[in-house]
Amino acid sequence: MKSRTDLIVILLLSCVTSIAVAQSSPTEDAELVPIPGSDLLRDDWERIGPLLNTAQRDESLRVRSLQRAAACEFSIGSTRNWWATNLTAYTEYAVPSTCRAVGTNCYLFVEDAVWGSRVTQAVVDSLCAAFDDRTPADATKGIYDLTTEYYGVPPNVDNDPKIIILVLNIVDGFSGSGSYVAGYFYSINEYSEAVVQAALGSNRHSNEAEIYYLDANPANLMTSSGLAAGTATTAHEFQHMIHFNYDTNEITFVNEGMSETASVLCGYALRTPSYFFANTDIAFLNWGSTGNVLDDYSRTALFSWYIIEQHGSAVTKDIVARPENGVAGYNAALQLHSSPRLFVDMLGDFGVAVQLNDTNVDPRFGFFRNIPGAPTPHRSHATNIVPSRTDAIQPYGTRYIRFAQSAPLCFTCTWTDSLTVRAILTGPAARDVDTVLSGVPLYASLEATYDTVIIAITNLSASANEYTYTATQDVLPVQLSAFEVSVVESDILLLWRTETEVDNLGFVIERRMIAPNEREWEEIAFVAGAGTSNQPIDYSYTDHSLAVGRYVYRLRQLDRTGSFWYSSVFEIE
Repeated sequence: MKSRTDLIVILLLSCVTSIAVAQSSPTEDAELVPIPGSDLLRDDWERIGPLLNTAQRDESLRVRSLQRAAACEFSIGSTRNWWATNLTAYTEYAVPSTCRAVGTNCYLFVEDAVWGSRVTQAVVDSLCAAFDDRTPADATKGIYDLTTEYYGVPPNVDNDPKIIILVLNIVDGFSGSGSYVAGYFYSINEYSEAVVQAALGSNRHSNEAEIYYLDANPANLMTSSGLAAGTATTAHEFQHMIHFNYDTNEITFVNEGMSETASVLCGYALRTPSYFFANTDIAFLNWGSTGNVLDDYSRTALFSWYIIEQHGSAVTKDIVARPENGVAGYNAALQLHSSPRLFVDMLGDFGVAVQLNDTNVDPRFGFFRNIPGAPTPHRSHATNIVPSRTDAIQPYGTRYIRFAQSAPLCFTCTWTDSLTVRAILTGPAARDVDTVLSGVPLYASLEATYDTVIIAITNLSASANEYTYTATQDVLPVQLSAFEVSVVESDILLLWRTETEVDNLGFVIERRMIAPNEREWEEIAFVAGAGTSNQPIDYSYTDHSLAVGRYVYRLRQLDRTGSFWYSSVFEIE
């Protein structure tokens, strides 16, 4: 998958603003670009939401369920003036429209002003089929079926199970170039007209129905790429509607992440990670902090997809359903899956996964979906000799430090609290990840096995943090010249040799099962070292009576100063 440089459009979603990227063909309006619009509907909702909820508690106004005797039962040809929100003035205006299709799960209305010129019956039929019948992910399930399966059920304030999709020219200030709004769901429609009028005044209105809006101008639904973008938008918006049914005040990052993955689970493209990769040191859960909301969408799309790959698609429904917000909501959902990895654990592993992207090293440290590119390092050193320097890191942000000089590397990093630091070592024939401890040197040779070391530093705190690091070309105090693992009957024999040793306390032998079940690394034995020696020394250890499976082994050498290093990983079956 290549990074996309195609058409970018804006989506306004849910009870907060949502901006998303849609891809176009080269023949469409290439001058259309995103704008920093994360405060469009979000700011309006933050103002009116509390007022609506206060009015909602007034029993004389409360019509949360409209208590209709029967469903709306619109038919093809039914006409209706639907309310839509003017996204430049934040007032509602009437949209004369006609029902052009009735599906199993939807009524599809089209604004009369765009019928024939921007929307045809073929477009309507395609949108209806995508919502009801088939998606790129499943030829037997539409967006409605897949999204309710993965995220939950939509609200039903109008006592009609069918969702209203209104295709129209969204009033968003578009003037022929720049950005435009591709679609939105606004939760004002989940309140009664009486509540809205009492709380907000006579210029605000509710449709008292489950409805979302899809743009037809400048969106070109009459091209294959424009139609694909429209159907992907449909999945995105529908998740927002469902999310509102469970959690009306979830933070934007989580809600938008679920909508991004809704499109992917329906078979549409995952948003390009390139905006996030350009700067990963960002207040991770904040929305709109960079001034470019596409940074936010790129970040939440990739992280939310990582959670799904690590825990399965069932986790999405639990994230949506939990009443807790933000980190607490993530943790509550992950614990339902008996996961030992909570949000900060996932975040630290994610920081390695986006840079290394190799599930063969460890399933935690990569993606099973093709993810193009990698984050740009914040520091790239031409030499492995770096004097002490201190850098700041944003809340839940990640920074990368790159070393690639062909020379020994001794890297030392110190911090006070709430950081996880890992060394990503890569070379032509080997890739590995080592944990770095505060104040403990990490040794690596960039002359043979590895040619690049990237240090991934992730802040596990909701506050900014600092760290200090240095690098030298000091050599490893213990020179390991051989490490072999072999099967002897039902046992595993480990043999290794050192050429020289300086203050060698000994070796911790670590083992991890990788099949038939994935398990974490465990310490299984300690073999004392020789201290200081200039002569080759041979070591051995026998691991007895293992269950049938595939295992990997590694050595962790400890010296008397507290420093340590890891050997390469050896796999045996």
